[in-house]
Amino acid sequence: MKKSLLCLTAIGILFAACDKKPDAEAKPEAKPAAAPAAPRHAYAAPDSFKAGLDKVYQGYANIESALAHDDFEGAKAAFGTMHGILHVIQTEGLDSAAKSAWDSLEASFMGVLHPMASSPDIAGMRDHFIDFTPLMVEALDNFGAGTQGKAFLFHCPMARNNQGADWLQRDSVLVNPYFGNTMPACGSLVRKVDLL
Repeated sequence: MKKSLLCLTAIGILFAACDKKPDAEAKPEAKPAAAPAAPRHAYAAPDSFKAGLDKVYQGYANIESALAHDDFEGAKAAFGTMHGILHVIQTEGLDSAAKSAWDSLEASFMGVLHPMASSPDIAGMRDHFIDFTPLMVEALDNFGAGTQGKAFLFHCPMARNNQGADWLQRDSVLVNPYFGNTMPACGSLVRKVDLL
């Protein structure tokens, strides 16, 4: 009888514990706050600045396409348009760190683009385009271009006498600007570059 009573008491305690309702005043566990999204670019820039940089990138892309198709005259025409835009990009609204970064980049752009302008042939323009690309990548990584989509960064290991070189394209279909029709598919995708 004692054993039966003990068993019934134990079962009653178990049912009571299972039937216990949560305290209405109890607060749900707080979830940790979501980390803020990392900025896409190193510096904030106003839309007016990004619009100018987008035009520079479009000019760059037109030069790249012309070089990939062995079109020296087309590359020169695209260069002239793009070079003029670079001189008038509006920098109002950049904070001091962003302005300093841009001023340094702009000086480097000019150091590459002035010899590029005087290239007598497509080989010379291709040589300077090799030096133009890392600056364009840095500008897009730092500021973005304010447009949807991505640019595609490729690498050719055989460019510049097998030292290798990079270039950006608007799409992912590889067309090598350093060898044009001789070796249009030489290279590989490195990464996507965020334009927005």
